[in-house]
Amino acid sequence: MNLFKNKLLKSTAIYTISDGIAKGLNFLTLPLISFYLVPEQLGIAVNYEVLASIISLLSSGVYTNGITYFFYDRDKEKVALIVSNLFMFVIACLITLSLLLLIFHNAISSILYLDYEMQILAIGGCFFGFTNGVSQILYRLEEKPYCFCGFSLLQTILALVSLYIFVVVLRMEALGKIYSGIVVAGLLFVIHFVMLVRRKYFIVKYDYSSLKELLHFGLPLLPHSLSFWLKGGVDKIVLTTFCGLGANGLYSMALSFGGFFRIFIDAFNNSFAPYLQKRLNSITKDNEVLEKAYIVRLIWILIIGFSILAILVIGVCKMAMLFVLDEKYHAAFIFIPSILVMLIFQFINAIVIQFPYFAKRTMGLGLVTFLGGMVQLCSTYFLTKYFGINGINISIVIGSFAIMIGVWGYSNKVYPMPWLSFRKRKDS
Repeated sequence: MNLFKNKLLKSTAIYTISDGIAKGLNFLTLPLISFYLVPEQLGIAVNYEVLASIISLLSSGVYTNGITYFFYDRDKEKVALIVSNLFMFVIACLITLSLLLLIFHNAISSILYLDYEMQILAIGGCFFGFTNGVSQILYRLEEKPYCFCGFSLLQTILALVSLYIFVVVLRMEALGKIYSGIVVAGLLFVIHFVMLVRRKYFIVKYDYSSLKELLHFGLPLLPHSLSFWLKGGVDKIVLTTFCGLGANGLYSMALSFGGFFRIFIDAFNNSFAPYLQKRLNSITKDNEVLEKAYIVRLIWILIIGFSILAILVIGVCKMAMLFVLDEKYHAAFIFIPSILVMLIFQFINAIVIQFPYFAKRTMGLGLVTFLGGMVQLCSTYFLTKYFGINGINISIVIGSFAIMIGVWGYSNKVYPMPWLSFRKRKDS
């Protein structure tokens, strides 16, 4: 296949190295957190992230991803119209969500242990994060991995410094961890927004057709994305409810160590998604059989390779936890094997979902993933209620597997691929 001679491998190497450095530096924060935050305080900080993630999802998440799929088939001016109108839409959504927080902040506080100030901070943090994310997506689509990676490293360094100041020096506990994230996102927002303007991706012009395209692409995906929040967000809420903030803190620490494996998954997906979209665009009637066979064989190799890597990571996480964490967090290892299985299923899902995206047939995708998310929601509730933290280990595997199978089946329905039968390609 000449894997080592194509542009995909070069881009993957750049993303992997930079993301590895960024996550490696970020890994240094875990000992600080384990020594200066008890699991209960970490649980509060995690609940803030749960709230921020649902705000981000409802206001921008599903629409921001649409930039990737409109980027290659239109000129820069039209891309700029899409980006600019996306900004207007997100601002309107955040204002609406702010009003809802004003009405329901007491109920949210009783569930997540977050006061109104923290809830409003989540609104601002989401806008900063949205802007920074759009800028980074455009760097990746422009095939400028050095710019993308440079900003990622800058964010990591600023996060380390900010976390040290707020948590270690000022001893602000959970609030310090929250403030550190807001400050870093705000600083990067200024830089990214200026760069968006200079790169001529931001123009103050309302365009109904651009907004309509974004909504047409994004709205059907809202249930799909919501299913992942149900998997990742509700888990923490249920843990807090039945097992306490301490268990939520331990689970969050385990997820952070699982992020060691996510380094390779995210770095690869950063380059593989555009590569796959280009490859699919190049398929014609003459080369369809061979191209599809090549793509399928490559994907199976990737699945096997990353599965083997996940097994090795389990041992790495065990040793790392013993050496770098305070003793009160050693119990977090109980979550690691299940988290890595979940990440493998999510890796497969992230690949096969590209086919419905390419076919622009996302209507049924939302229903499939939402139902999978509901499977995990129900299993999480009942298994955690009756089996405690062991229940969460079972439920995250069940839920991620259900979503993967559902998405894979839907993908093959809207864009058939020879997953179980393909011919060997003679060249690549």
